[in-house]
Amino acid sequence: MEKKKVHVYSGLAGVFGYFLGTLIYELLFRGQFGDHLILRAFVVLITALLVGVLTYFYLKNKYPHLTKELSILEKDERGQLIRGKTSTYTLMFIALLAIILFTYAYLKDQKILSYMIALGYIATALFNIGVNSFLDKRN
Repeated sequence: MEKKKVHVYSGLAGVFGYFLGTLIYELLFRGQFGDHLILRAFVVLITALLVGVLTYFYLKNKYPHLTKELSILEKDERGQLIRGKTSTYTLMFIALLAIILFTYAYLKDQKILSYMIALGYIATALFNIGVNSFLDKRN
């Protein structure tokens, strides 16, 4: 099994856990609680987490040599650089989404929601700056 397949299987396990959690909520809890969003989110999160952890341990036990290779690759400088670039692009994408949502909410006269979106993005950017300065070992 290739190293990339381990990540693909883990990601698919999370998606499967989401759908399984939704199904469990619909079958077991919807009749009692109706459309209770917090309970639904809790059931879906717990189920996705449980399926993801079980898949991780299954793959770790089935392919121990790949687990060792993946742990070595985690410490590789090139992999860390790729993850850093990915995080930067993800933050830029979130910024674009925040600008679109802020503009839409502001134009629809939902001022509180638009300000919450703006403050949420500002908090995200400040957190990113804080973590970068904390983890930067060059200073």
